[in-house]
Amino acid sequence: MPPPNPCAKTPKPTSAVAAKPPSKVRHGKAQAEFVANTRRAIDADLQFFHKNDWSQIRHSKRRGTALTSTKKLRADNFYVKDIAAWVPHLIIPGYLPSCARCGKKEHIDMSKCSWVENPKLLHGTHTHRHLDTEHCYCTLCSGSFMGHHDKTLHADANEIAGILNYRLSKGFAVDEELHSFIVNHGTVTTAAIHQRLRHMQADNWLNDCAFCHRAVMANCVKDRHSHVILGTNQQRLDRLLVALPKLTATEKRIESMRVELKSAAWKETFLPKWPLSMAMWNLPESSEEKETGMN
Repeated sequence: MPPPNPCAKTPKPTSAVAAKPPSKVRHGKAQAEFVANTRRAIDADLQFFHKNDWSQIRHSKRRGTALTSTKKLRADNFYVKDIAAWVPHLIIPGYLPSCARCGKKEHIDMSKCSWVENPKLLHGTHTHRHLDTEHCYCTLCSGSFMGHHDKTLHADANEIAGILNYRLSKGFAVDEELHSFIVNHGTVTTAAIHQRLRHMQADNWLNDCAFCHRAVMANCVKDRHSHVILGTNQQRLDRLLVALPKLTATEKRIESMRVELKSAAWKETFLPKWPLSMAMWNLPESSEEKETGMN
């Protein structure tokens, strides 16, 4: 056995790699449920976009709903945003996205598609939406890429022109209306454009708020269940509690006598049968139980 090397460096202790925590959604619970329900509907029906506009999948009509309807609105109808779901192989016939790495279409396996972690914010002139898409898998590169990747859109520009007209970036996206508004006002200062957009957003917010108040005044909004914890479906135990009426002295005596009579009736009905049940199970009886049965 060779002697130990005094000049050898001691290895550093290796620490275990921590597991990646689950991603946090960038929106509330009601919006997350709407996104999940929309994804399930698209996966279940390949002809989903034959009946729905992919760029404006609405959660509700909101201001377009008649307040004379007997069907009441829910509170999340006023704040859940619409979705633009870019699933190109279900929107464009015979289309396959080009790989963002190799730039080829032949090795794209659409059966291994998976939804992105979180949709992007899609900003508009009046409000924002959520731009959702899928990860496409390339068997040649053994990796996946987003359906609206910049290189994919650049390679397939001739096939998607006129369909996907959004301005995309890493953190957000801009729809065609907002992009056209900014471009057409190119001669105006940036500060003036920003101020006009703020005014348009504020006007739309006030209109939504006014409609919400009108719906509440017309009793067209469902009440929130008081026995459910806010933000969850968990019910409180308070709904099982009942306030007891105050009893007078006479009523208390009557209630006490009623309890005693019920207890006596129960003993008279079940106690004589007790030794018989013990015999059926071949269980030994105690001396007290035998005396009770004899009596």
